[in-house]
This record gives sequence, structure tokens and C-alpha cells, in this order.
Amino acid sequence: MTFLKTATDTTELTAGPVDNIAALYRSAARCWEAMPAFARRTDKAQWEPLSFADLLRRGEALAAGLVDLGVPFQGHVGLFADNRMEWSLADCAVQLCGAVDVPRGTDVTDGELRYIIDHASIEICIVANKALWQRVQQVAKVLNRPIRCILFDAREAGDFTTLAELEARGADLLERDSELRQALDERARQLTGDHFFTLIYTSGTTGDPKGVPLTHANACSQLRTIPIPISWRDRTLSILPIWHVYERILELITLHRGACTYYSNIRNFADDLLAVEPTFMASAPRLWETLHARIRKTIAKAHPVRRGLFHIALFLSRHYHTALTWLRGNELRT
Repeated sequence: MTFLKTATDTTELTAGPVDNIAALYRSAARCWEAMPAFARRTDKAQWEPLSFADLLRRGEALAAGLVDLGVPFQGHVGLFADNRMEWSLADCAVQLCGAVDVPRGTDVTDGELRYIIDHASIEICIVANKALWQRVQQVAKVLNRPIRCILFDAREAGDFTTLAELEARGADLLERDSELRQALDERARQLTGDHFFTLIYTSGTTGDPKGVPLTHANACSQLRTIPIPISWRDRTLSILPIWHVYERILELITLHRGACTYYSNIRNFADDLLAVEPTFMASAPRLWETLHARIRKTIAKAHPVRRGLFHIALFLSRHYHTALTWLRGNELRT
């Protein structure tokens, strides 16, 4: 795994000390308010931001909706989806109602899906699309118990509740039902660093998936101790699976530091690099290998003059950064 950092500003400004992830969302909203927390690509290839304040407001409405559906304190909520802004919005809601999310990507196999839902005693799932909803319903039939699904995409029709519908219901309940607001506040007071915030299952390559529970203290310790030079001036691009703890911790750090996360995918990654011009991102070696191969293929087809200019620029850049590394005393000694 690697970090890419191109910005020069390393201003140390955070949302303050927190002991649980729900408190992080609240603290970030107070600190960063109207600044963008996340951004998603729209159908017109534009970017739609979600501010820190709106993230909290919508997260509280969804949290109220989850409580109304019967999600108990520290109850397990399935979160089966890939990187997108709604993922973080759903996670915010789960944390604010004191529950535990059980995340997995859309590439989960039927066997893994059945095992995770059964093993984690999941009764409510938040899923990315109708195909996953149908697979969860098949699991419900096998397990012979009902499993309530909330769907990200409001454009798909079916016998399920969409995230937008749950948010609207929760917002209405918070306005009319003071006891529900008090219940959410009480859950916030009960939440400590020793409570779980997520239950991550392994890929199951060596047998059944293994559930790894992580506490709020586990995550909050990373906010304090990982020396990542990132600030509110940074833009991060999210490409690694968000349900993996590596990418997830980075996104919690961006919340803490006030940076904006832009959600991308493999299909749009090259275009998004140009559009967003990220100053920071987490990645894996295979990602850069694929991008490098794509660049080499494009250069090979270019006009000889353009190929020559590219190689000259690459030569000068390599020597410039090598000299800079030496002058800063960062050269590795063997």
C-alpha cells in the first residue's frame, strides 16, 4: 500500500479530540460546517458536494429512521456496497444511532453473504442496488427469517425502502417526536471507546470469513497517532474498497482534518485524476501498474515529437526529484 501526497501545506488543524466515531461526525460538522466533506460524480460528469454540516444533518435523520425500524444500541447493520458518497452517509447514520456496521463490497459471493448475515445476526441491511437486494432476500428464505433492506438508489422500484425515503421519514420523526431525539442523545451519551463501531469480515479464502470487531478506541487512536500530512486544503480521491480498514481509516482521518473526499472507480479513475487533481490518496501497487501501462500504451501511439517531449520531461522530473530527496536528507542508505 502507498500514499500519494503532492500538496506542500501541512497545517495541523483537526476537529479536536474524540473518543468515538459518532463524536467525530459531530465535531467535524461544528469545525468545518459548510466546507465539502465528500463529493460524488453526477450523470453529467460534474461533482456534487456534501458539506460537513449537511452530512451530520442527514446522518441524524437516517439514524432516527434506523432507530424507528428497530435497530438497537450496538445492533448489527449490514452495509453491502462499493465506494460512493451514500456509503459514508449510511455509516454516519449507523454510528450516530450507536449501532455497528458490517460492511462488504458488491463482489461478495452468495456463500459469503449468507454466512455473514447469519453469523452477525443481521436483520437490517443497507445495500447498493436491486441485484443485491434480491440476493439478500434469497438469503432470508434460506435462513427462514425476515431481513429488512434499505436501497441506495432511489431510481430502482421494488418492495424495499430507499435511503431517501428513510431519511425523509427520520427527519419528520425528529421534528414531531421529542422522545426519539432524546433516545438518540441518550445513545450518544452511552457510547464509549470500548464499544464496537464495525465488524469486518475477511475474504474467506482460508475457510469461512472471519469477523473482526473493531472498537471506537481502535479507530480514534489512529486519528491521534498516524502522522499523515493532510489538512483542510487537501482533496483526496477514494478508489480502494472503503469496507477495507485501510481506506476506511484514511477517510476517517480526512473527516478529522477537514479534507474533501471524491469518490471514484476503476472505470473513471484516469478521468477523475485529471478532473479532481487530488493532492492525496491511498492506493495499492497494482493501481499504479495499471495506470503506468495505460500511459505507456498511449505514448507508444503518439507522434514521435510528442514521444520525445514526454521522455525528456520524464528524464528531467526524475533527476529533479532525486536531487530534492538528497537535499532534504531523505535518501535511503543501504
